[in-house]
Amino acid sequence: MAYAGQILENPVTGERIIFRKTAADTDGKYVEIDLVLAPDGAVPGTHVHPLQVETFEVIKGREIAWPRIESEEHIMTVGSARPMEDAARIAYSELVGWLSADYGFDVFDAYQLLTHVGGLYVGNMVDTTYSLVARCPKRYLS
Repeated sequence: MAYAGQILENPVTGERIIFRKTAADTDGKYVEIDLVLAPDGAVPGTHVHPLQVETFEVIKGREIAWPRIESEEHIMTVGSARPMEDAARIAYSELVGWLSADYGFDVFDAYQLLTHVGGLYVGNMVDTTYSLVARCPKRYLS
């Protein structure tokens, strides 16, 4: 049985799960975790939790269309679609929007920045929907 403060680590991927609240802490209503990924890590591909309902909390209080990830060194966005080119377009478009909305970049300047320092990697290509992650090093954001 998991307990608050417990840390599970995958030695192969470097992925860590930190239990913040467990069913024992919430009278069985929910489990709250932090998922920590290694640099260049990825959220596990499409999978099913048949006996659970997953929910996500919007911390900043505003809606976003696609997942955003922030590490110590990068900001990242995820796009999922088929064909793969559409997933890349979504991921980069979302990253440009984030740079513009939260970091004060003009949209065209954000595109120019990503042309030179942006990165793109495949997070999932096993399922019928591809997931690509676009990223920008934080050192260029200040």
